[in-house]
Amino acid sequence: MSIFKSRVSSLSALSLLLMNIATTAMWALLSLYFQDILHLGPQITALIISVQPLMVALLSTPVGRLSDRIDKRIFAVAGMVVTTIGLLILSQLSYYTSLLIPVTGLILVGIGLGLFASPTTNRFIESIEGRDYGMGSATLSTMIYSGQTMSLGIMLFIFSIFLGNVQIIPSNFQTFLISLKIAFIVFATVSCVGLIVSILNWKK
Repeated sequence: MSIFKSRVSSLSALSLLLMNIATTAMWALLSLYFQDILHLGPQITALIISVQPLMVALLSTPVGRLSDRIDKRIFAVAGMVVTTIGLLILSQLSYYTSLLIPVTGLILVGIGLGLFASPTTNRFIESIEGRDYGMGSATLSTMIYSGQTMSLGIMLFIFSIFLGNVQIIPSNFQTFLISLKIAFIVFATVSCVGLIVSILNWKK
């Protein structure tokens, strides 16, 4: 727990936790939306959803290099802003939404994660002593996996309130869309809180 005595390490770990809470359940939500509401096949659904991790893969390395040369806070804060906007766009999905809308949301979330991840991870590692690097790495993994678990838990909690223990069928599609909307608004709010934490983390 001594790692968290530092304000920088605590806020960096917290922002990583919040980012994973805000984004992990998105894949499950969109998978259900594409297949049940838009009636797309699983292969097409997987290809569309892969846009988000593709953006992360394309941006992570160049952003990591750039953040070593210029002010890292620009990337981290901008990443949270872009992620929040992407989640708000995804909260607008309906029966008649153009496919371009969820793809745009996925691209923005991917860009946000790509901008955010490397600088924040570096910020955390730089805030701890060399002898604690192993524990620091384990702490980062804990934040990531805890965030992913909490994200899915929040999604299931929202679904249990509105849908209950039922299969998603045409008769409850409207209820599912309401659950989807609320879930994305909740995750956008979590991302907004993460933005505040990120700003505090990079405040001199």
